[in-house]
Amino acid sequence: MHSPTLYISLAILTLSIFVNTQSVSTYFSTSCETIPEPFLETTPISTRTRTMTSNGETFIGITEVYQSITYVSDCVTDDYDEYTSTLVIW
Repeated sequence: MHSPTLYISLAILTLSIFVNTQSVSTYFSTSCETIPEPFLETTPISTRTRTMTSNGETFIGITEVYQSITYVSDCVTDDYDEYTSTLVIW
C-alpha cells in the first residue's frame, strides 16, 4: 500500500511535467551557401492547452511549441563537383 505522501509527490511530478511541456519542430533542407548562426525563435509557432484534475483541483497546462534553427555546413568538392549542406532544425 502506498502512503498519501507518495501519491501527492507523484501528482506534483505529473503536474510539473504537464505544465512545463515545450516542443520544438523539425525540418530539413539541403543547399550549399553561407549559413548563419543557430537561433531559437522567440514566438511560439503553436500553443496547446489541456486540463488536469488532481485531488479535486483542476489545473490548466499550456504547451508552447518553438522552432530552433541550426545550420550545419558540409560543402565538399569531389571529382563530380557535388555540393551538399544540411539545414537541421531541432
